[in-house]
This record gives sequence, C-alpha cells and structure tokens, in this order.
Amino acid sequence: MKKLLAIFCAGIMMVAMAIPAFAATTKDDVIAEIKSGIQIGTQTRQIPDQYVKLAEDFLNANDLTDSQLSTALSDLKEAKETWANTGKVSFNEIPSDIQTKLENMATEAAKKVGATLTFDGKTISVVDKNGKTYSTSTQSNPIKQTGADYTTLTVIVLAILGSLGAIVAVSAKNHLVKVH
Repeated sequence: MKKLLAIFCAGIMMVAMAIPAFAATTKDDVIAEIKSGIQIGTQTRQIPDQYVKLAEDFLNANDLTDSQLSTALSDLKEAKETWANTGKVSFNEIPSDIQTKLENMATEAAKKVGATLTFDGKTISVVDKNGKTYSTSTQSNPIKQTGADYTTLTVIVLAILGSLGAIVAVSAKNHLVKVH
C-alpha cells in the first residue's frame, strides 16, 4: 500500500511539474518589444518615438486583458519579422504589397484589442472602444520656431531708410544739399 501511494504521489508530482508556468504579458512587455526595434541583417531599425508614444498612450489609457496583451505582443513580433524578412531598413523601400500587408496586420491587431487603426497617408490614428482618439503625424516640421520674430524690426528699418532716401531726394531737388 505504501509503495502504491508513493508511486501515485510521484506521478502527481511529475504531472504537476510537467505543466509549464506562464507569466502574464504586461503593457511594459509590449512597449519593450516596440522599443527594441526591428533587426534587419546587422542593422536595427528603431521605431520612431512618435509611434512608441502613441502605443504608450493607448496602452496606459486602456485596461487590456492578459489575453489581449499576449495577442498584441505576438502580432507585433510577427509584423516585425515580416518587415525584417524584406531586408529593407526603410519602410518606403519595402515592396508595396508588403507595406499593405503590414498595414493590414496592424489594423487587425488593433481590432483584437478593441481599437480601430486608420492610416491617411500623413497621420496614424487609433480610436479606442470608448471613442478616444490617439494620433500622430508621420510628417515632421523641419522649421522650428525659436521665438524670435524680426518682421517688425525689418519693417521699421526699411521705413526709416525709405524716409531718409526720400529726404535726400527732395533736398537734392530743392538744392538744399550739395550733390557732387
């Protein structure tokens, strides 16, 4: 009887140890995967900060289930692998059919977490299940405002120079100034 009980306990222990323990996927795991970039050959293509911020804003504002986060992480890894398999570092260099496939993958991944993702050429927008919109422009403005505006100063200087020129012309015409 003792041997039978020992064998039974040993069998239960083996079964219990055979079941792997899975850690839950967190928002930080998804963000870390985005920030890790895309490995293309020997180069790593970093995801632009505006896209990382968009993802962070969406994830922080929405309570996603472990299942949704796990799905998002696996979809992200699949999209990164699809891009890496092209061997192209720049998105614009990727063949158009693969670009479309990546956009469709992103749209489907967003649906799985209860969001709607749209591309309109210049802006990427995500609308969550509550109707809140998160967006980012894909175009950057290379001209930065510095706060200094010399328009008024330029107008005043030109007005003064114009006035002085008019005074000299009128004076010369009326022989008030000797012109050599």
